[in-house]
Amino acid sequence: MTVFKRALFGLAVLCFIIALGSLGYALIEGWNFFEGLYMT
Repeated sequence: MTVFKRALFGLAVLCFIIALGSLGYALIEGWNFFEGLYMT
């Protein structure tokens, strides 16, 4: 894998983890997605 593809993959994984955490806040705490994103 080239350096660019590895960096892009790492960025995609980071975005996925942040989105998953925000969704978790939204489902567990009853907040909307953007409030969960702020808390993440």
